[in-house]
Amino acid sequence: MFKSQITNHKLQISSNIKYPKLQTNEFRILLIGLLVIICNLVLGAWNFSVFAQNADDLEVTIDISSNTTTTPKIFKPNIDLSGRGSSKDNSWPQTLASKESIDKWSLDLGFSGFYRMEYDLWEINKFSKETDTQNKLLSTYEDVIKNINNSKGTVILSLFGTPAGMGKILDKRSSPVDLKAYKALIKKNIKYLSCEKKYNVWYEVWSSPDIGDFFLGNQQEYLNLYRLCAESVKELEAEFKIQIPIGGPSASWWFKNLGSNTVIAPEKSLIYELMKFCRAYHLPLDFISWHGFSSSTKVERELTIYKKDLVSLIREWLTYFNLDKSTP
Repeated sequence: MFKSQITNHKLQISSNIKYPKLQTNEFRILLIGLLVIICNLVLGAWNFSVFAQNADDLEVTIDISSNTTTTPKIFKPNIDLSGRGSSKDNSWPQTLASKESIDKWSLDLGFSGFYRMEYDLWEINKFSKETDTQNKLLSTYEDVIKNINNSKGTVILSLFGTPAGMGKILDKRSSPVDLKAYKALIKKNIKYLSCEKKYNVWYEVWSSPDIGDFFLGNQQEYLNLYRLCAESVKELEAEFKIQIPIGGPSASWWFKNLGSNTVIAPEKSLIYELMKFCRAYHLPLDFISWHGFSSSTKVERELTIYKKDLVSLIREWLTYFNLDKSTP
């Protein structure tokens, strides 16, 4: 049993737990250790002291008037809010997590980290003649972005989908063929979210363009797509005197390209080609992204064929192309 009381700005917690007789000292050390962790993580590292009057009593005093510390990064999770599949409600983005899930996450954890969302331009423009549905759809995107920003979080907005009439074929995955119209559409959306509403948004150009299930086009067509998005950002930055982060390529894995590349030839990857392309055309590349379909962090720490881990290798490429080595 635990009991607590506050006296002179100090919180006192006492317990009369009956410890296992054979491991009394070890158990008490473990309990004290747990209390130390709790005090640091939950209570913000207030000053505290531990006192044991006898073998069965444990008293912890916490000075709640002392200075606290910054919340550890473990409380700033980063997740992808997209990938749900579908929704029966046309006014709710089809790939976005359900409203119930988002509300629950917001209530329990908040949105203080990085949160990725797919911004489906095909889906948005599909309702161009149904203004009520389209406005609700746009409002949903904006509400989630605003919620994340209000929690001091950052949105990575994946610009995805080619509206009907702008692609080579009638498919959301198609590379745009009407580049002028597509650029105007991209610029309009970025202008509203970043320049007018001033949301903290990082724009990611497409999602897994190296996979046919997500992009119907070749590597040069993807690079051209990135160029029109990056040029839109440059023009808006010059007009509104603000910085608008843009990056990519959000490949399915760091060494992938739009061919059949393997980890043996990382210099043929889409990431490498995008760096080279941005350098040649003086385009911004504010962050580099790829998917990691593994639950193990060991995968990304393994050495490449060049005897470097993949992050070190990518930073070496950045230096080679005279780009910022500290690019996230």
